[in-house]
Amino acid sequence: MEDIIKAVTEQYPQGIIVAVAILVMIWLMKKNLFEPLMAIAAKRASDKESLLSEAGSSSGELERLENERKQGLLDVRSDVMRMKDAARSQAQEEGRVKLEATTARLTGIKEEKAKALEQETAAAKESMAQDIPLMARQIAEQVLGRPLA
Repeated sequence: MEDIIKAVTEQYPQGIIVAVAILVMIWLMKKNLFEPLMAIAAKRASDKESLLSEAGSSSGELERLENERKQGLLDVRSDVMRMKDAARSQAQEEGRVKLEATTARLTGIKEEKAKALEQETAAAKESMAQDIPLMARQIAEQVLGRPLA
């Protein structure tokens, strides 16, 4: 191998300088270019991973919030149905109470009118009972054509 290197150096003395210069350039590029680029790439990869994990946790949080929203809507709907049923039953109860009050008032009016009618009937009967003998006397006088004593 030494013979080959010696032959190459004798035949190409500037080739060694070029090879050494290339090796130095490769070493300098590695130190000053590739290592910072690799560090930037590694930082970007770690940032990407952290963003992906944050997005995953945000997705879980979003799903939890969506479930809470759906549960809240279900709670509101059930509350509205309960309130609607309570209002309906309250309105029915108020209607029943008003109907009973109206029925009681009408029953009272009916009873008052019935009593008044009975009183008027009794008064009419009494008046007629008083007027019957007089009317009978007048009829008899007209039939007989003369006054009765």
